[in-house]
Amino acid sequence: MSVALLPHARVVEVADPTTEYAGRMLAEVGAEVFLVEPPGGAVTRRRRPHVTGADETRRSIPFLARNADKRSVVLDSTVSEHVRRFQALVRARGRAPRA
Repeated sequence: MSVALLPHARVVEVADPTTEYAGRMLAEVGAEVFLVEPPGGAVTRRRRPHVTGADETRRSIPFLARNADKRSVVLDSTVSEHVRRFQALVRARGRAPRA
């Protein structure tokens, strides 16, 4: 049985492949973690090996291992609306409703 040590914490993660596991650990202890990905997705989405799901979608095993329990959002820092969405994620308090 796991204990949610950070049930009210929100983490907005802008990470590279060497640091994205830290967000996974925070998610495992109850934090709500948003993975901010660039257009085209995180670099680790393309890392091998891949597994093919029931829907025929290929998924990177390294990406899945490092990013379980996170919510993902694709934002482009050169688009002003995306910058506003990023700022809103950072400013928001409490857990966001699950979609």
